[in-house]
Amino acid sequence: MAAIHRIFVIERRRFFKPFVLILALAVLTLPSCETGTNSNSSGSSNSGTSSSSGAYTLSDGSTVSDTAGTTYGSTASNVSAIYVTNGTLTLTSPTITKSGDLSGSSESKTGVNAAVRASSSSAKINITGGTIASSATGGNAVMAYDSATATLSGVTITNTGSGDCRALYAVEKGIINATNVTASTTGSSSSVVATDTGGGTITLTGGSFSASGQNSAGLYSTGTITGSGITATSAIGEACVIEGSNSITLSGSSVLKSGASNRGIMMLQSGSGDAGTGYDAIFTMTGGSITTTTSALTNSTNAFYSTAPLVPLFEVVCNAVATITLTDVALTSASGVLMEVDYNTQWSTNGAKGTMILQTADSSNGYSVTGNVIADGYSTAALTVGSGVTWTGAFDATNVAKSGAVTIATGGTWVLSGNSNVDTLSNNGTITLGGHTLSVNGTAWTGR
Repeated sequence: MAAIHRIFVIERRRFFKPFVLILALAVLTLPSCETGTNSNSSGSSNSGTSSSSGAYTLSDGSTVSDTAGTTYGSTASNVSAIYVTNGTLTLTSPTITKSGDLSGSSESKTGVNAAVRASSSSAKINITGGTIASSATGGNAVMAYDSATATLSGVTITNTGSGDCRALYAVEKGIINATNVTASTTGSSSSVVATDTGGGTITLTGGSFSASGQNSAGLYSTGTITGSGITATSAIGEACVIEGSNSITLSGSSVLKSGASNRGIMMLQSGSGDAGTGYDAIFTMTGGSITTTTSALTNSTNAFYSTAPLVPLFEVVCNAVATITLTDVALTSASGVLMEVDYNTQWSTNGAKGTMILQTADSSNGYSVTGNVIADGYSTAALTVGSGVTWTGAFDATNVAKSGAVTIATGGTWVLSGNSNVDTLSNNGTITLGGHTLSVNGTAWTGR
């Protein structure tokens, strides 16, 4: 049986490039009534209490509100423009800028070069309106670290650093709440909204999030990401990635779009440690739409393929046990593949298990979905067609899956678009063969 060796193009979670320390001036304009600590020209905090620093640092536990329109900036390596370790800082319509590349091989995960950084459970940052712009390599725009909380509303974020430059980044149980935020990244390994090691919780209400760099997703979850009425796109990466026993939950007519040449949404357990040791990835979406615009992987240097593999809407790989629940979501797959379940030698030769559930909140209006389900010889695929749902597609047309199961609920319909093979069939609805063959455990299904 031929194994599928699919190239993975996801955010690389390690920062390998060494950087030369650039001496620069950390610039800050503050009203005199502010409390907190200024940085000196070397970029180190005057308080001397932390190995990392900010051009403006709040560490005394106080509550501070700035004058609207205040400007904050840092041009120094490993110096944030805003750094809160203890206290609550509220900013209104600020202008926040960050340049000066990261110095250190793995410090982006601790946020030392972030434009805005909150670190510790007693650190809170609230920003309403204004802009955050970072051009620093290894510089995340807004970072909540070590159970800190950052809350943003109506903020515009642009991150143009060349790599490891996310817009919203929650690590080690950090919490970010963002309402009507517009954010973009252009660098590699720069997913727009992301959690990382130790997990995090990000809640998005409205807003637009777009990535255009290599290995950069719209949303990347190693924790919990929830969104309502959002738009998340990636020009050449996945719209969403879920790693480990973590989740993404979307509602309110959210829009996901991927121009990736490998898959639209991916669920995996890489074993890197970033997502813990769990395998149960969960993607749940109600309403809205998911679109892929590329039909086949394009990589002329890839010797594994005699023909280019199709780009699935969802791909479940590398040990993941994924559950995908879609309720009245408009699905557009340029390749015609809804879900692919397979393994990849980048991390392991273990297969995966993928379950897709199609359902509707209003069975009287119905919900129609078109696309195929495929799996390799190491992996298990399952599809449930709910009441009021019509699925048109083929299941394991080449009969190579380790195992496959289809469940048709009462009032559900499966219209075959090609020959299909399943190990287990539970049919309480309608199956229309349309001249194709449905084999159940090697025996042609005749409707009885």
